[in-house]
This record gives sequence, structure tokens and C-alpha cells, in this order.
Amino acid sequence: MRKYCLRFAAISKPLVQRGELSRYEQVKWFVQGMPEKMAERTVRIAKLDPNKPETMDFDKAYQASLSQIHSGNAMEAIRTLPNSTNQHLTI
Repeated sequence: MRKYCLRFAAISKPLVQRGELSRYEQVKWFVQGMPEKMAERTVRIAKLDPNKPETMDFDKAYQASLSQIHSGNAMEAIRTLPNSTNQHLTI
């Protein structure tokens, strides 16, 4: 997904700058290209509302998606840590 996000930004930003793609469509297509769960979380985190065009902010959607990717990678790294009886935290 990280590659998707980076490639989408690299391709869409110049199109928006040249006026060949609207900011609204940029966000819409970005989110539509994601897996459903990630798209739902991105919409929620970035507070996107297709009925309120002013909320359709690509930078917020992009950051929300990268944040999810980073969190997912961190969780995977934590899950794969070896169990060690010497490193338990006592509360």
C-alpha cells in the first residue's frame, strides 16, 4: 500500500497543478483505489465527506493512509518479537 500511496501522489499532484484533475477527484480516486477497510479508516481519520467538497483534502487523506501503514507495520513487528521471559514488565 505504501507504493500505491507514493505512486498516486507522484502521478496525481502534477495533474492537479496543471488543472487536469480536480482536488475532489484526486481524493475520491485515491480512496477508491484502497482496500475497503483502509478506505473506511482513511475517510474517518481524515474526516472526508463527499457531500462537503471542502473536506476532500488530499494531504489529510494521504497522511491518514501513511499513518495506518506505519501502524500496521509496527504492529506486525511487535507480533513477531520473540517471547522472552527475562523482559516482562511488572506493574
